[in-house]
Amino acid sequence: MIADERRSQLIELLAQRADRAAGGSLTEADPFEFVLRGEALSARLYPRYNRTVVLAIDAYVDDVVESGPVLHFVATRSGVMPFATLHLDRPAPGIDGPTVVTCSHVLVADTVTGPVLDEVLDGLTFMARRARRRLA
Repeated sequence: MIADERRSQLIELLAQRADRAAGGSLTEADPFEFVLRGEALSARLYPRYNRTVVLAIDAYVDDVVESGPVLHFVATRSGVMPFATLHLDRPAPGIDGPTVVTCSHVLVADTVTGPVLDEVLDGLTFMARRARRRLA
């Protein structure tokens, strides 16, 4: 996994950029949640299939009712957006709740620097706002 010192550094990098931070430990069960430029974001660390630890950052876009136009928009936007992929987070089977559209980016955790994070967060917040307008 990732060393506690690196985890703390990543939390600090995120907190320095946040307008408001709710906290969290960067785990899947306890993501670091924060607000940047009015956008709600969450970040977590996890090992990929090859054991490389990555930092995944998600920006909330909107709750949606799944429909043909929504599915088409999400499916066709992901390949054209820099620093971002749109996806649907559906509730677990048997659980009532909305389908949530998020805008995400994943970075190799050991390579994250302040300037790289700035570029990614700029792209995520821009694309989340843009996607929200298109889904409205």
